[in-house]
Amino acid sequence: MASANEVSPRADRQLLARAPRLGPAATGWPLSSARPPFPVEAPYRAKPDLAKLENQPVLIEDRQWHDWIRDKERMQAADDLLLIDLRLPQHTLIELIGAIKSFFQEYAPHGPIDESGAFPWLGGLRVEDSPLFLEALSLSIQEDFAVMVDTDGTGLSAAVLSVCFPSGWDPREKLGCSMQALHDPVADNQRLQSAMPVMSAAICTKGPFVRYVWTLCGDGARGRKPGMDSTAALTSADQLWFRCERQVTIPLLGKASLFLIRVLIAPFSQVVTSQDRLDQLATALESMSPEMLAYKNLSRARELVIAMKASEL
Repeated sequence: MASANEVSPRADRQLLARAPRLGPAATGWPLSSARPPFPVEAPYRAKPDLAKLENQPVLIEDRQWHDWIRDKERMQAADDLLLIDLRLPQHTLIELIGAIKSFFQEYAPHGPIDESGAFPWLGGLRVEDSPLFLEALSLSIQEDFAVMVDTDGTGLSAAVLSVCFPSGWDPREKLGCSMQALHDPVADNQRLQSAMPVMSAAICTKGPFVRYVWTLCGDGARGRKPGMDSTAALTSADQLWFRCERQVTIPLLGKASLFLIRVLIAPFSQVVTSQDRLDQLATALESMSPEMLAYKNLSRARELVIAMKASEL
């Protein structure tokens, strides 16, 4: 087949642009300040660490909802909001959209899609089962998302990407890529790659699951460009920010998965709140291979955290 291409829908865009941005508070969503968790393990290993979501919320929307949506709208104006692999059959796309709608209709009475299929956080906007539906979903939630689908029995690939806040990667380069290809750049990925067939089957047929990916950076930017090291000029660990991706997988039709990505970020001091956490973080960083440190741009952050730990002894 031809290489993947992206499409950003234009039809009925004005309908979406005119919809009021009411936000979750309009329907009684319990808003709070979302802080990143501390999923740091030592020694650090790149591994398939899916856990059942169980009673945790699928979405995390907070008081900054309007700021995040404004960021997404700016990206929409530049045609960067929604990417769809044109190799995906139209009937499959419609089936997937229907499955996503059904999931959120059952998920919560005050969620981003109501029982009638409208978007209450966008003023009751109603759109057909088309790419515009996915764009409306993206402008309803702070989460980024991907739709991974197996159309020919050869494995999952990235059929839809709405990723405004990536962690050091370019969504346009990943559209149409297989699960294996998406994880090829990850350092020390042998365990992760060997588990990919089993993990892919699980996220399509079971769940929802949740996993966390953490890193350290030099500022509170929601998105990070490829190769960017914002920590290079820092002089103290207190200047660092703790960044965590909360990744939730939702099975679709037994052959696909909706992959939600919520970026949670806070100043270092608000997350590393105890000596035990500082010790755990320093030990995890010390256990990283040179390849992993380079992949995650953590060499300078590692020096700063280890220096802070030494000063606390």
